[in-house]
Amino acid sequence: MDAFYIDILAGFCGISAAILSSRNLVYHWPLTILSCTLSATVFALLGMYANTFVQIVAVVLGFKGIYEWRYGVAKRVSWASDKEMLYFVSILFLVAPLLSLLFAHFNQLYLLDVISSIFLLAAFYALGRRWVQVWFIFITVDLYYIYAMFNGGMFYSMAKFVLYNYFCIVGYYKWARVAASELSLEESKP
Repeated sequence: MDAFYIDILAGFCGISAAILSSRNLVYHWPLTILSCTLSATVFALLGMYANTFVQIVAVVLGFKGIYEWRYGVAKRVSWASDKEMLYFVSILFLVAPLLSLLFAHFNQLYLLDVISSIFLLAAFYALGRRWVQVWFIFITVDLYYIYAMFNGGMFYSMAKFVLYNYFCIVGYYKWARVAASELSLEESKP
């Protein structure tokens, strides 16, 4: 099957998942897993190996996300604490050199590909934790993908990432309101 048609199906699943995720519904995870599986195929066909790897990891994180949202610690939307953000950012700086070394072996190291991969891994982790900050990460990554797809002449994919960005902005505002209302409920308890 041609990468274009795989990308169309991945886009449909991804946009549907983004809509459900912005509404804070656990049902986005199966669509996210399918979208990531299809996107891994597209990225592999485009030679974007770091992003292929990230999509495969995202599938695994998708299953963890289902568990966390239903039974784990991420039962509600919240802002990550300063300590969590420090830990989170530290991990990003540790992962960057490892991914660079891994994909240098394939002689296909694209700096922006590796950086976007690291941000995407971070976003899937933060999504599993239901941190409001996740939407800033997704917006940043989607802006890179808009640029990359435009340069690659993949205008459908570019439009898909423009839509993703729209739903990320919607998701941010919805999650920020939910987090604020949950925080005010906690503060009002004796």
